[in-house]
Amino acid sequence: MSDLEKLKNALLTFALIKVKRNDFDDSFDYDSFVGDKLPTPSGMSTSNACFRYMSENVSESKRGEKRKIAIEKYLDKNFDSTEKVLVFFTDFLEEICKE
Repeated sequence: MSDLEKLKNALLTFALIKVKRNDFDDSFDYDSFVGDKLPTPSGMSTSNACFRYMSENVSESKRGEKRKIAIEKYLDKNFDSTEKVLVFFTDFLEEICKE
């Protein structure tokens, strides 16, 4: 994965945290995910959590592989049209402008 791809993933993770905070589930069930919720990101800082969330290293463990699949299902389900992507981006801009 290139550095640019890592940056894109980190920025998408940050945007998801800002806009879709209610879609993150602290008690995420890795055995029955359907794309409605996301596992909670974790790390020593926001930057660390964002860069690790969709990184290629998550697939090194069985749980990491499940997390990667769960995130992909969520993205496939919630960003499957141009309209959904544009609404998400507009919501993100509104959230950022509040700060």
